[in-house]
Amino acid sequence: MLAGHHPADDWAALDSARYYASARLGMRGWHVGGAGRRLLFALIHPHLVPAYYRLLRRLPVETVVLSALPAGKLLYNRWKRQSWRRSASHACLPLPSDTESYLRGRHRQAVRTNLHRADKIRLTCRPVPTNWDITRHALQSGPFAGLMKELDQIEQPDSAVKSWAVFDSGGRVLGRAVVLVDERTAVLLLLHGPTDLGVAHQTRYLLHTAVVADLIRRGVRNLVVESILGAPPGLKYFAARLGYRACRLHAVSARAAPVLS
Repeated sequence: MLAGHHPADDWAALDSARYYASARLGMRGWHVGGAGRRLLFALIHPHLVPAYYRLLRRLPVETVVLSALPAGKLLYNRWKRQSWRRSASHACLPLPSDTESYLRGRHRQAVRTNLHRADKIRLTCRPVPTNWDITRHALQSGPFAGLMKELDQIEQPDSAVKSWAVFDSGGRVLGRAVVLVDERTAVLLLLHGPTDLGVAHQTRYLLHTAVVADLIRRGVRNLVVESILGAPPGLKYFAARLGYRACRLHAVSARAAPVLS
């Protein structure tokens, strides 16, 4: 076994054959609602159950610390009440102390290559005010359906929800990212690029790297993508290139977390 390698890591690689094979039951039945209907779905696909059960048991646990700020309270309440099945459907990107460390190594080759290509075609990325019309429309379905109601209850949502945009050389917006940010944990709500394949990859990689760089400067230590289990294979592959790993989320309130001396 390689130094620093943990057996659970084999189950956490989003682009691995083991993860794809083990997650097939969860992927096919992701949109099946209700415990009874999910049980029926599992009975109809019994050959998928053992591998999926092993995946749920063997995924590494990622503990995320959430503050008493509105964003932290929202995420804590959201994750503490989720089911055992759903808690194992997410992916997490642990953030280092500086952007250079994030970009270093052969695992970030795709990121560096696309950043270079983005620079060659003069794409730029910067923080922008959140476009709430676009954000509401994007969050009205999928894993964040209903989240807008919770965000609307925050007194100053712009203090918790941050946005970035990529611009071409003419100033046209090509892509947007929206993130819910707590003190040490953030959740990627939206990362949207253009349909034009000539600039799509460069836009998404540049957008995500700018988000990571700004979050690192804020002191954020974990960036979470919810419900990656039910995402298409292409999105899983992209997330793996960015450094995300499948995990079981364990939410801890900062008030309950041990103080390290």
